Amino acid sequence: MPGVLMSAFAMFFFQHPNLLEYQRRMKKKSGRSNLERVFEVEDLPSDTQMREILDGAPIEPLRQALPEVFERMRRVGWTVKFVSEVSGQKYYTVALDGSEYFHSTKIECPGCLRRKSVKGEVNYSHVVVGATLVRAGSHAILPLDAEEARNEDGQEKQDCELNAGKRLVRRLRDEHRQLSVCITGEDLYGHEPFIEELRELRMGFVLAPKPTSHKELFEWVEDLDRLGECVKGTWEEGPACKRRYFEYRIATQAPLKQDGQVMVNFVEVWERNKKGKVIYHNSWVTDFEATAENAAQIIGIGRSRRKIENERFNAHKNHGYELEVRHEVALITVKPARAGLHPLFHQRFPTGACAVGNDRVRSCRDNVTSSPDGR
Repeated sequence: MPGVLMSAFAMFFFQHPNLLEYQRRMKKKSGRSNLERVFEVEDLPSDTQMREILDGAPIEPLRQALPEVFERMRRVGWTVKFVSEVSGQKYYTVALDGSEYFHSTKIECPGCLRRKSVKGEVNYSHVVVGATLVRAGSHAILPLDAEEARNEDGQEKQDCELNAGKRLVRRLRDEHRQLSVCITGEDLYGHEPFIEELRELRMGFVLAPKPTSHKELFEWVEDLDRLGECVKGTWEEGPACKRRYFEYRIATQAPLKQDGQVMVNFVEVWERNKKGKVIYHNSWVTDFEATAENAAQIIGIGRSRRKIENERFNAHKNHGYELEVRHEVALITVKPARAGLHPLFHQRFPTGACAVGNDRVRSCRDNVTSSPDGR
């Protein structure tokens, strides 16, 4: 089992559809494949064997490896580059976002989420919410945890991304009790129940509300601005030839809704180029005490949310990681992960051990195989 798991991890990392063929080509070229040299895999399973064995592996023992790998990386100082500082306090910025990894109008399984279109067509999907360490000004990311939005047997109300996000942040606090965390996410998470959950879990937040879903909040900020109660300022970044100009607005203790049960600080920014054209505009709610001194840091945390889409989900779906092209970078990235995952896989899956199959994954996969159109 450990060899199969490392092979699957290698296949995911290389984004190569045929691992056996890739190994043969690399071994012919250099005398030794990257699977042997980087991942220490000696007996490579076939694609069919790999799918069957992985379908039989429970998810939770694999997921439990993530906090252990993070803790090992933290102890040796590898995670320090993900630390952000706001008003003298240091935080790990954790970006939350959902990603759909399976979708069909014909294929379904008991765990599928269901959504009806305006035409009455039922869409079936699988969605996972990822928690990823990010940092403003850096392209590096570190996946921290993930939670699937899924329907269970006997469940009356359908699961959703928001509920999966709540389960995810609770587990993050249970597994990292003393970690100073700041959660950043999109409009979906910027509502009262989720913010109250974060405060109860002692987690900071920088969340991006939309004017369409938070009309009362934005009206309140406009009223404060007319009364002269907002803090405003500007700053500049970049060399003269590519200088960017930033203008911000801060409103403190603004109610998220008209009832005023949840009060937040509001930060808004406009970015302009040399010609004065607005090239970026966004706003966030936060529990940080927003001031002129830390506005740029809070805005940086809010903008770093996009990294989970660009550097994680988009890269996983659309870009390859061939060591032939990115050899040096790949070794730096993979060796720490390999050092943590290899012994953990052996601990959780002793040789010959395999648990009950993952029926949801097998059901959708088998249906895809037998479907005439593969949709």
